[in-house]
Amino acid sequence: MRLILCCAALALVACAKSDQPADTAAVTQAAAPAPLTLASLAGQWTAKTMTANSDTAVTNFSFVITGTGTDTLRLPDRPPVVMRSMVSGDSLVSEAGPFSSVLRKNVQVHVVTVQRKQGDNKLVGTVTAHYLGAKKDTVVFRSEATRTP
Repeated sequence: MRLILCCAALALVACAKSDQPADTAAVTQAAAPAPLTLASLAGQWTAKTMTANSDTAVTNFSFVITGTGTDTLRLPDRPPVVMRSMVSGDSLVSEAGPFSSVLRKNVQVHVVTVQRKQGDNKLVGTVTAHYLGAKKDTVVFRSEATRTP
């Protein structure tokens, strides 16, 4: 009987609430990252597209994000192309075209990019190229962009 009473008393002491507040210094929460905005992405970016299984660039290009949603895509040896951009959740979504394809001669292309920020100066994602004309086709490329200082 004494053993049962001792165990019961021990259980009550162990479950009793402390009058001392919990040590909140030991519990640290990571600060949530700032929400993605066009303004936070404003500036010039150097980028490349690659096929799904390769790190070799298929196309090198640059783009300028103004922070207003109307941006500029610059392809090698081509006039600048107007690019429309918006933020959706944690992604930068941009679209441009139609314009003359860099990869397919005499073919117009419309592109849609979806990129996510990695660190302060990198975007990674996909470029979906919708080729227009008699041989309509859609190709998805990987993309990486680095903010130009």
